[in-house]
Amino acid sequence: VLMGGMEIYLDNVSANQHSYQWIVPNNIASNQALVRLSSALDPTISSVSPTFIISSITVTLPNGGEIIQAGAPTNITWNSQYINNVSIDYSIDNGNNWVNVVENIPAITGTYSWNTPNNISSSTALIRIKDHNTNSIFDVSDNTFTISRIVVTAPVSGSQLQTNRTTTIRWEAGNIGNVLIEYSIDNGTSWNTIANNIN
Repeated sequence: VLMGGMEIYLDNVSANQHSYQWIVPNNIASNQALVRLSSALDPTISSVSPTFIISSITVTLPNGGEIIQAGAPTNITWNSQYINNVSIDYSIDNGNNWVNVVENIPAITGTYSWNTPNNISSSTALIRIKDHNTNSIFDVSDNTFTISRIVVTAPVSGSQLQTNRTTTIRWEAGNIGNVLIEYSIDNGTSWNTIANNIN
């Protein structure tokens, strides 16, 4: 609108939009958070936002460097505030692809017993825990961890071996390195070494 040669904005909201990229500190959480903006020249000129929530979620285990066994249960743990339910995913390729572990479990428990799949191995595994309701609030293991896999494939169930005869022991392995081979004759109560440091 032109008034007396002066241009006056009746609605100058769009002409005066500003923004600032705020990295929310990782050591705070609140359900009564506010943002206040004040004039640097006159602090009495200010505006306060409506109340909002700052949620936090942190993966604590596995968080990097651990070695866990495929096919065995392992605990996934986390800390969270102002989050009701979480979903958990894992990656075996450093976060390029994700596979769901569990959906929509109470966040307050802070722990989940994961039956690690017995057909995977990786030295670049990660865990991701998400706020189930938003999916935009999440945390990922700080560093990769290892999922090791070893499975005896021979002798098989029901095999009958003869003393003083050679038999072949076979196995599948991933991220194991060399192995120790032992035998038991009392259903695993005690073990005897067959060979050590075998590739």
